[in-house]
Parts: sequence; structure tokens; C-alpha cells
Amino acid sequence: ANLSNGGCSHNLPLTLPPPKRSQLVINHGRRRHEEMKSLPATVALLLAALGTAKAANLTHSPSPSPDPLTPTQDPLTPTQDPLTPTQDPLTPTTSRPTNNPTTGRPTTLRPTNRPTTGRPTTFCGGTGSCSINPDPHFNIWDPGFYYDFQGGCDMIAIDNPVLQVQIRTRPRRYYSTITQLAIKIKATGEVFRVHEDGRVENAIGNSGAGPASYSLANLSYGRSRHTISLGSTTPASYIRVFQSPWGMSMTAYGCAAYFAGSEGMCGSWDSNGLRHKDGTVMNVTGSYHDKKNRATALATSWMIDPDDSLLWDPSEVCDPSSRCGTGSDVAFPCDATRRLQDVLPTCTRTCADIGVPQFVEQCEVDVQLSGDPSWACTDAYVDPVIATDRVYVDPVVATNTLNVPPVGVPGGCYDAYVDGKSYKIGDWVSFTVITTSAPSYTRDPLTGGWITKTETTKEKRNYKCISNDWCGRSGYGPGSVGESLAWQKDIKCSGIAIPATAPTPPLWNSQGGCPKTYKAGTIHDAGDVVSVNNLVYQCASEPTNLFCGMTGYAPNKDQYWEVAWSVIGSCTGTLSPTSSPVYVTLQDLGGCPEEWEARTAGEAYEEGDQVSAEGLVFACKSFPFTMHCGQQGYEPLTNPATPDAWKMAWEVIGYCDGIRSPTSSPNFDPASFVGICPEEWSSGSIVKYEEGDMVSAVVSSTPLRKVAFRCKAWPFSGHCGQFSPTNKQGGSLGWSIVGSCGGSIGPTASPSFVKLAVSTSGCPNEYSASVTNYEAGDMVARTVSTVPLRRIVYKCRVYPNTGFCNQSGFHPGSQYDHMAWTLVGACSGTLTPTAAPAAYVGRCKFNKCMEVDDTEQCAPGSTGCSCKANDAAGPSCQRDIKRRSCNDVDVNPWSSSVDYDGGDVVRIGAKRFKCRMEWPNKLWCSAEAYMPTLEKSGIWHQAWTENGTCM
Repeated sequence: ANLSNGGCSHNLPLTLPPPKRSQLVINHGRRRHEEMKSLPATVALLLAALGTAKAANLTHSPSPSPDPLTPTQDPLTPTQDPLTPTQDPLTPTTSRPTNNPTTGRPTTLRPTNRPTTGRPTTFCGGTGSCSINPDPHFNIWDPGFYYDFQGGCDMIAIDNPVLQVQIRTRPRRYYSTITQLAIKIKATGEVFRVHEDGRVENAIGNSGAGPASYSLANLSYGRSRHTISLGSTTPASYIRVFQSPWGMSMTAYGCAAYFAGSEGMCGSWDSNGLRHKDGTVMNVTGSYHDKKNRATALATSWMIDPDDSLLWDPSEVCDPSSRCGTGSDVAFPCDATRRLQDVLPTCTRTCADIGVPQFVEQCEVDVQLSGDPSWACTDAYVDPVIATDRVYVDPVVATNTLNVPPVGVPGGCYDAYVDGKSYKIGDWVSFTVITTSAPSYTRDPLTGGWITKTETTKEKRNYKCISNDWCGRSGYGPGSVGESLAWQKDIKCSGIAIPATAPTPPLWNSQGGCPKTYKAGTIHDAGDVVSVNNLVYQCASEPTNLFCGMTGYAPNKDQYWEVAWSVIGSCTGTLSPTSSPVYVTLQDLGGCPEEWEARTAGEAYEEGDQVSAEGLVFACKSFPFTMHCGQQGYEPLTNPATPDAWKMAWEVIGYCDGIRSPTSSPNFDPASFVGICPEEWSSGSIVKYEEGDMVSAVVSSTPLRKVAFRCKAWPFSGHCGQFSPTNKQGGSLGWSIVGSCGGSIGPTASPSFVKLAVSTSGCPNEYSASVTNYEAGDMVARTVSTVPLRRIVYKCRVYPNTGFCNQSGFHPGSQYDHMAWTLVGACSGTLTPTAAPAAYVGRCKFNKCMEVDDTEQCAPGSTGCSCKANDAAGPSCQRDIKRRSCNDVDVNPWSSSVDYDGGDVVRIGAKRFKCRMEWPNKLWCSAEAYMPTLEKSGIWHQAWTENGTCM
């Protein structure tokens, strides 16, 4: 449509799936005709911002055919061209201005340039942010959600109709970081890319035709900030890259105009959450480890095809491990690293200073992994960027209105926000926001000066809580400075809200009935299902299932419920009861053992003891759960005060019926007759009887019948002195039947040591309660007989039992010594003192590689260079670098004053030991408790490996 003064209106119909249609109206004047040469690219970008993918075949038609959705006249000007009024508004209607105006106005009355309308050049359409910080932590478009991928891979971070962002991550022993990044503007083909080694190549903004421009800021300590600014939106849209010696981070922030339709490792802009390249949705709930494991498949799906790669030296390797180094089992070598403490010595911040809760969590993980608290001073944490306003505007309304109106669709208002009230994630409130518009300027018709005008408006909006920690705090409510940390802005509202009904998940099983209702305090096994308000939740796998019954993890209620539970479907009614359990996988154990009874320490249940309840047979679990088997509250199935607590102590092993027939007496098979009876049993301490000792017991007085019993091996031998072989409760714990016997055997002065291994090299030192530093593998002696002298050897058990070795209640010979000590055997004499290892007199070396500070000559103006761009090049232009230096160094004995790292070698005499390369084992090499010894077993193996012998 040709308008007055040479202006025209271009109506561009957009083909969309019926029944929806939309159109784009663009007005331009004759003075801007030359600028229309770039119209196709500009229109394509704008159409992409509005979510339309079909912007390829645009033609200019001066007389478009009528469209039922297109008004017959310019919708922005009902009666005439809005840019060409019939009369200059600054000129009075009564007279034409003269060369000498009496009003004092300027001779030129009409402004030479069109006054601004306040409308942004590019329509925004809602904001979002994605940041990828070292470790790396991927904070996706969906507010509040993040995950970690700590491996190495070339991946697409963002891909949409406007641009693409590619990244490379590589491991750095205990974490990984971005080592390369590239950005491509699709309309112009312009590319920016940056490498961790300082290389930068940029073409963005060079053509002058695209929406993007590039800027660089050189910062302290060898850091640089690269910013790709995207067009002109309110708020600003950009991609910011921080380059530093310890890795790179990336933040994308801005409007739907440039990020709508984005998919990739940053998540899905339009659909929220995360999706694989084939559209498969990734579950973003669960624990840190759950999401980290799922991220491997996500990264693989978004791997960059080498033919499409914008990175230097494209790679097809995608490995989830954060390990690096050499060897066939390691995918990537270790890149040069530098601890932040070495390059940011002035850092005084802590993670708590960041202010954004999810960034605080990520910072704390970084500090924990690296042991370096100065991670809080990384650029991504010093200037955190996160968007929570993901509200969208109807693009048809927006493009047909000079001033974009407040977003609004029909909907009622939730209850008004109350400052200080307790809110949780998912709660809705409404709040009236008072805003003052940006100033607008008009000419004063009398003076010719400019008149400034602002407008104050009130609008009521709904808000959704996104943080359990912040929503209820004063100063973080809607409309406050801290709003973005706690609330997500939603639609403009009026009236009373009708609560939204979320889509109902499909039934969780074919029956559809609801399982038992969730009850706080219940102990849950992995995979247990419960119901809450007709939704079914499944408890996480071990060991996370331990959280399922704890306070703070109630399904869909408490702050951390997603750590322990996941929604698996919906349900209605209740599950149909079965007349009796179906024991498909349980063994028929015949008659039922005795029912459970509370027991004291002296009669405690032991591992493997069996009880019955409601037709099921239960076995007592192994240590340390054994200690609960006889305690009140752990009775199988029948204690309502502590439901399911029994699962910590007992496990179901089968089912039974009736009772087990008692054995009136042992079966005296003549073939099992052992001859003369040993001495009869008498009570004593747990070391009175040793493995293999034999006793007899009377099982029938008329006629007289005796049975011989043999003491079992340790640790069951400890019960031989506590329980008679015929004791109903504990006899079978320590004794086994050998056969019938008759007559008597002369008493032995003390237990037989025949079954114990005898050390001929002598006895270690006697146990002493005054020693408080026994460690795993330490051996002590205990005298059990003075005439004749007999001593036995105990060995301190490995972690976690090691700690008991230094507690008096667990000393050798005590009731609970088996929890701390292992019986090794008998000994005699004393150990010959071991001479100190012979001093090594040779030259023992190993190749030690480390990063050292150095400088190199650089081009003036390049990253980190001491010379500015206009300085003369020469040797004085230097920059700091890190280089890898490898030298042969002496292999010395282990020392507590040395900070050992993976690959370091020490020796004992001529025997060499190498610090393990893997994390976290290498962190223990400097701990005295893990110092290598000549013992074949010991905790030191967790930190060190044998490394041959010095020649």
C-alpha cells in the first residue's frame, strides 16, 4: 500500500498451520528506501524471533490480495499515514510561519529526524538465561534447574534459527572446563571463536549487515571478557565469555527475539527442561549424581559433527570421565591447570557472598573438589546472571502496537502476597506492581523546547514461587530488588483465579489403584512406591533411599523431595487386596521358628538368627545392623510406633507353616560315636574355649546319654564360653555336634591351641589401654595362661572398625573385641626387633612433571600482553604463561612436610611407592595415616602402589 509522502506499507503473510495465521506489518518512508536493501535478512531474523521458521520465500508485493485477518487499512493509522500528518503539529492552523516568526520558534519547525516512540528496535518477547561455569555447571533456560557434565566432549550448547554456540569441554583431573567456544550468526555466516590458550578469531560485526557486534575487555590476572551483543532489545541481549588461566565460562542472556527455539546443552527455550537432539526428554529431577549420569547421554546426542564444527581441531571423542592423563583407559591428556589461589591472591570472597542460591551450591562443590576457596572469585560468580522472567508476548499484538502493552491473557488473581509469610516452591500469589514509564519527549508549541512526560501505571500480576529459601523472606517479594531470586513473574490478572489443574500423568500400573499413603518417618527401600493426592511416587535407588522417610523430603511438599522421590504416574482408589501373599520368589522353610522377642546384650540375636511373624521367616542382618535385631521398635511387621524400622535389622528369607518340631535329643548314630567323652562344659569368658575345643553335655539322664560338641571357628568361638551347647537360645551359635560319647577324658589345664597358627618369630607387644593410636594391621598379644605361658595374637581390623581398637570397651578378650580385633594365632617368645631399613646409598630418581610460571614474547594488544596495541613490538612485550616442566628428581623417604600429588614417588630403603593418580585417592598421599609401609596389607594401599626397587 503506497502512502503519502512516499511512504508505503508492506504486508507479509506468514504461512502457519491452520487455523492460526499472523502477519507482519512494516512501515518505511522514502528516506529509508536504501536501507530496505537488507530487508530480507532483517525480516528473517525478526520472523525467527517470533517463532516462525518459514521466512525463506518473502516477496514484495505493492498490492497484496485481501486477507480476512488483515484490516483494509493500516492498523496503526485508521485514517492516514501516521508518519505524515496533514499538518505539522507544531504549526498553528491560523497562519503559516514566516521567516521572522513572532513566537520565537526556530525557523525549521519539523524535526529533521523522526522522534523516538520508546519502542525497542527489536521486540523482546520474554527473557531467559543460560550459563556454563567451570566444573562445569550447566544452568539451563528453565529457571532454577541445573546439571553437571564433567567429561570431555565437543557439543552444541545453543542452536536456534538466529545463531549457534559450540563448546568443547576437557577434564582437569577432578573437574572439567570449557577449553574452546565458537558462535555463528546464521544470517551473515559471521563466526567468533576463542581458545583457552589465548587465541581469538572474530568476524562478527565486520559485515555491518547482521544484528550482532563484538567487544573485548582485558581484565587483571590474564583474564578477558568477550561480549557478543545481539541487536537492540530491552533488556539487552548478549553472549558473554570469560577467558582465564583456569578455564572459560559462558553466559547467554536476553530476549526471545534471539533465543526463541533454542535447543542444546542449555536446554529447550520453548519447551523448558532438557531434550536430546532427537527430541527425547531428559529427566531433570533427582540427585546431583542422578542428573550427572543422565547428562552423558545428553552430551553424546548433542555432539558436533566434525564436518559442521567451528572449533579448532574437531574431535569425535566424547568421554564422561573427569580423569585425564596417560594410559589406554584415559581419553584425554591433562590440560595445563592453575589454582585460583596462585592467580587471585587478593580474593577474600566466599561462596555465601554470591547471592544466587543455585550458584552458591555450585561454588561450594567447586571448593570441595579443589580445596581452593577462591573459586568464589571467578567471574561467573562475581557477576552472576540468571533470568527468571520467561513470560511471552503475543507477537501479533506486539508488532501492531507502537508501545508494547503489558503482557496479559484472561485469568484471575491468586491470593495477595504477604511479606514474611511462609511459601514453598510452586505456590502462587498476586501482587500489584507500580511502574513509571520511560520519559517521552514532545515539542512545546509555544517555546519550541522539549517537554518531558512520564506515566505511572498499576498492574496486578500473578507470581510463582521458585525458591523455598527466599520466597517468604522480607525483601525478596514480588516487586522488590530480590524478586528474581524467589519469584517468577507470570500473567497480568484480574478477578479471582481458578486454580490451574496440571495434566494428570497416566496410571502407574494396569490396576490403577493407589499404593499406601506416604507417612513421614517410615524407612523405605529403594523402589518403594507411595501415593499422595492421587499421584504415585517411587523412592530413589540406594543409598539415596535413606532420605525417603526423612523430614524435608516429603513427596511434592518439602524442599528437597525431588532428591529422594520421582513421580511415576497417577492412581485412583486403592489397590485390590489379595487374600494372601503370593510367595513366588520366597523359599518354603517348613515349620516356623520362634517368634521375635526383645533381648538384652547378653542374649542378643546374632547374624543369621531366624524368627517368624505372620507366616514369614526373618533372618537377622550382618553387623552393624545386628545390634538392632533384639531392640524394641525393630520387631518384624508388628510395631506400629516405628513402622518399617524392622527393615534395618531383619530381612525376609522365606515363608513357613506350623512350628518346627523340637528335637528331643540328638540322633545317636553308632557311626558318629566318638569314644570317651571330653570334660563337661562350664561357663567362662569368650576366650575360655578356642576353635576345635571339645566338651560334652548330658542330654538324657535315664538312660544316661552324653554328646560331644566342638567349638566353632572365630568369631563364633567367642560364644563357646557364654552358652552351653544345649542352651536353647545360644548353644548353636558356638558349638556344633560331633557325636555321642561315653566315659570321660581327663581335663586339660587350658584350651588347646592346636587349631591356631603358631608364630615362631615371637610375640608382639602386649595390648595396652594407654596406647591410643592403634591403626589397621597393628598386632598385639594377650596372655591367656601363665602356667604354662600361652599368648595369642590379635590384629586391628581395617576401617571403619579401626576406630574401636583404641577404645577400652573393645580390648582383646572383651565381649566386643571381635568388632575391633581379628584373632590371628598363638605365639611364643618375643619378636626380634626389626632393624631400620638399610640406608640407601645409590641414586634413585623419578621423572616429575609440574607447571611452572614463565613468560613469552607477545604481539602488542594481544590477550595478556604487557604492550598495548599501539606500542612497538619487541622483546619488552611479554605475557605470563604456564608451561609444563619435567625433571628427574630424587626418590626420598615419605615426609609429612611434603605435599604429595598423583605420580610422586617415595621409598622405604630401596623399595619404591607411587602416589595413585586417581581422585580422591591421591589426596590421601600426604596424610600420615596413609604413609606406605612394608606391610603387605594395610590402609596405605588406598593411596600408594608399589613401584619397584631402586637400582
